[in-house]
Amino acid sequence: MAALSGNVQENVLEFVQGQQDSALQSVAKAVFDGETSLLQLVESLGSSLTSTEVTTRARATQLLAEVLHRSPSNRLTEKEAEVLSAFFCDRLLDHHSVQPHVLHGLLALSAAPQLPQGEEVKIVQVIFKEVYVQSLVQTDRRAIYNILANFLDTRLEALQALGADFVWGFIQAMDGEKDPRNLIIAFSIARIVAQAFPIGTFTEELFEVISCYFPIDFTPPADDPHGVTREDLVLGLRQVLAATSKFAQFCVPMLLEKLSSDVTSAKLDSLHTLAACAEVYGADSMKSFLDLLLSAISKEVYSSIHQDVENAALAGLTAVVATLSHAVTETRSVFSLHHFLDSLLKGCKHHLCEPELKLMWPSAKLLQAAARASDPACVHVLDTAVPLLVEQFQVHPYPQHRHTILEVTIAFIHVAHASTSGTDAPNPVVPHSDNFLTLFYSVLEDADAGLRSSGVGGMAAMIGITDVVKGKHLDLCANHLGRLVLHDADPTVQRRSTEALAAMATAHPDVVREEVLSKLLQVLENNNPNAMDTNQSEQVCAKHVTNQYVLNTLAAVSTHPTIVRCTIPKLLSHLQALIESCPDQATQEAIATLDCVYKVVEKTVINDANVEYFVDTIVLNLMSMALSAAVNTSDENLLHDTSLLEIVAKVLRAVARSLPNSTGKGIVNSTVQAFLQGNLAAISLNTSASFEPLDVSSPWQQTQTVQLLSAIVCSVARNVDIPSISELAQKLLTLSCASDHEPTSLAAAKSLSGVVNKWDQGEQLQTFLQETRDCLEQILSKTEDEKARCRAVAVLVWLTKALVIRGHPSGSQFTKTLMALFEDEAIGRRAAEGFYVILSDSPDVLSKESHANIRLMYKQRFFMENLPALVDGFNQADDGRKQSFLCAVSHLLTFIPRQVLLGALPPLVPLLVQSLLGEDPSLQVSTLEMFSSLVQEAPQVISKNIDALIPQLLELSKNGPTMKVRMAALKSVGSMTSLPHAVVYPYRNRVVRELAVAVGDKKRMVRKEAVAARGEWFLLGSPGGK
Repeated sequence: MAALSGNVQENVLEFVQGQQDSALQSVAKAVFDGETSLLQLVESLGSSLTSTEVTTRARATQLLAEVLHRSPSNRLTEKEAEVLSAFFCDRLLDHHSVQPHVLHGLLALSAAPQLPQGEEVKIVQVIFKEVYVQSLVQTDRRAIYNILANFLDTRLEALQALGADFVWGFIQAMDGEKDPRNLIIAFSIARIVAQAFPIGTFTEELFEVISCYFPIDFTPPADDPHGVTREDLVLGLRQVLAATSKFAQFCVPMLLEKLSSDVTSAKLDSLHTLAACAEVYGADSMKSFLDLLLSAISKEVYSSIHQDVENAALAGLTAVVATLSHAVTETRSVFSLHHFLDSLLKGCKHHLCEPELKLMWPSAKLLQAAARASDPACVHVLDTAVPLLVEQFQVHPYPQHRHTILEVTIAFIHVAHASTSGTDAPNPVVPHSDNFLTLFYSVLEDADAGLRSSGVGGMAAMIGITDVVKGKHLDLCANHLGRLVLHDADPTVQRRSTEALAAMATAHPDVVREEVLSKLLQVLENNNPNAMDTNQSEQVCAKHVTNQYVLNTLAAVSTHPTIVRCTIPKLLSHLQALIESCPDQATQEAIATLDCVYKVVEKTVINDANVEYFVDTIVLNLMSMALSAAVNTSDENLLHDTSLLEIVAKVLRAVARSLPNSTGKGIVNSTVQAFLQGNLAAISLNTSASFEPLDVSSPWQQTQTVQLLSAIVCSVARNVDIPSISELAQKLLTLSCASDHEPTSLAAAKSLSGVVNKWDQGEQLQTFLQETRDCLEQILSKTEDEKARCRAVAVLVWLTKALVIRGHPSGSQFTKTLMALFEDEAIGRRAAEGFYVILSDSPDVLSKESHANIRLMYKQRFFMENLPALVDGFNQADDGRKQSFLCAVSHLLTFIPRQVLLGALPPLVPLLVQSLLGEDPSLQVSTLEMFSSLVQEAPQVISKNIDALIPQLLELSKNGPTMKVRMAALKSVGSMTSLPHAVVYPYRNRVVRELAVAVGDKKRMVRKEAVAARGEWFLLGSPGGK
């Protein structure tokens, strides 16, 4: 075998004899590069490994182990692995100072796939025989646990041959372990041992070694670098206890004992562990403990003052009943399940007869938890509880008692619904459905609104269960709910009835359409109070039944395509009637009608069956109505109202966003033809009137409809081509810059931004952008018309946003053009406010929902690219021009993640302090709120600027221009006390003295903040203070 090269041999000697740790890297690199092999290294270390000096042997062994860890596993041969295994096993008998390095080497071998079969058994045997694990330091114990874990993960079958010897060896190795880092690994090993090894002889010993840690009492130190949490340990231990049913005879008594503890965490751990173990332990193992478990769980539910404990106890009960139910399924024996449930029912029945006492609900929760476990349990509980509840309802005449009984009954129905949800099995409620419905019907005309509300809730719960309410009961439920919607004066009953109808409409649309919808629509059309019922006592609808109320109800119940197809035409007809009659105050009702249409579309457009229908019915009809009004400028029309037109656009946008590509292409082509060429026939509108909405000289009634163009063109999928895009963009640019009608100008600017954002990259787009920027710069620099310059700023802002969010290279050029306006006295502030538009989310255009071209992390890039220029601009600007830069910086900081902000914070703090000197209250408030949060997130940076910050905060707390500014300043002052004591204590007396002025502020909320802040500073440095 070749000897080591000179350099390698020299490094080996430096490490072993010269105690030079730096030489290790060179030796490991030689092995990694193949210059030498591990066996050559062992041979060269021969004299050192057998030296009579313990230190030399330890260093040599350490070198070998470290090199083995640093070597690629594929470089290790089977022969090398065998030799090294034999060597390390032999060295475990060496001096205790050598053992840590031996274990480190064995850890590397345990992860090596080249280790020959059988070596893992030898390694484990020698560890169990020669090493007293708990006498080692934490890192060495951890190495042993990791060795065992690696072998169990990759060579389980080989270790199973050791049988009980492995179990006993592990018990001895783990016994007494205290370090949380090691326990995490030990618990994972113990779980495998319990599941995969014959622990019969040592079941109790293994359980005792594990259970001594229950319940886990561990609080990690605040600066713990290892990341071990109490939850990690709790879950690890719980998995071991739930690993095998053989632990049941020991674990269940332990859990019962811990449940008697007064420590809340112990109770919670016990109950959660019971829930985890029940299914594994099985009915046979738990049979002898059932009565004790029931008693302990009932006690926790009846007397618990912690909601978490009550919930855990109920979950434990559910788990126990589920285990007994599984036994019924497997063995066809129901004795244990029925015996347990009968015992539970016996303890709860008398409390169900006492709705006036507080124990009725805990008893009901216990029964519901048991019923939730399985269908057989649910059937058994309901068969006893339902007749009892119905009887008690008849016996107790007081509304509050009846209300309690009804709510308990509804809770049982919800449990039964969940028990068979998603299965084909008949619901346990079915045999009791008539009793339930009769009970709920009986209270629908009660004088007590709470009882009526509960009756509606009960019907809704029954309707929600598939195939329980059928035939005449469905019609009756729908009729009752419709009557309550239109005739009941209580808001809660109205709301719950509407919600129940909405749920019913989804499952039974035909019933709702026939029994309720037609009558709601009749009320809307005729406002006829006799529309609902012919009963003379109910001829008059309640006062709340306005058209607005009916519209809201229609929006709620229109959940199914069948109903949508009935509702939408009637709503559009109603809108058309309002437009034609144009009565006084019809605008608000028209807005409500359109809002109803929007709610229906938004809720149901996800259904593919509705999309095409909406295009044919809603899009074309609304477009025709709006454009008919636009071309007829001589007559007054409701759709000339800008606010109404905005809602029309919102409806169109909601439809367009969901259109498939083929449909979207067709509707975009038709819309562009209508707006660009005036071809109204493209949208099925037959008129000879001239329609030129993109011409600046056209009436404002026409030009403002550009927002309808935007709603369609800017909302369809990105891969839908826009025809004549260059011509369209040019006309939109001209309209946005030249129109005196402000809504038109803004809508055209937004529409242009949406078109540019989706415009494919290429020479055509680049040419348009260059010409557009030149045009805008011309207007901004040479036009004296102030309004024209403001319109140009708006166009520039929206185009900048369109380019920035898609990551277009021209975005930076447009941004520079925008920032160049900050020093303009007339429009500088407006340009700075544009940063808010660029970074904020827009609901209409350039949004994710509208399929805009949005690049990831564009806000962070925008921040990093423009912050230096803003800081430089602020530093160079005159005092009168600085506010625009501060405004832009403030908007930048508002929309970026905190991690990005903290990295760029130091040069920004002086700017933020300067912004407090301005006269813009909104800017001051946002800056003050930022300072309050930065005190916690970046205390070092704030501490460096404390000399400038404290005086300014005190000044604003006394003389801030608005109440919000003074309150925000006081909150910031109070938060400063969390800074290092040496930083803030010198200001204590001054702050306490000057805050006395704010304590006398004329506004109560300011005085409250002042008292709180002054108290923080007064206690600074005192016991109980910061």
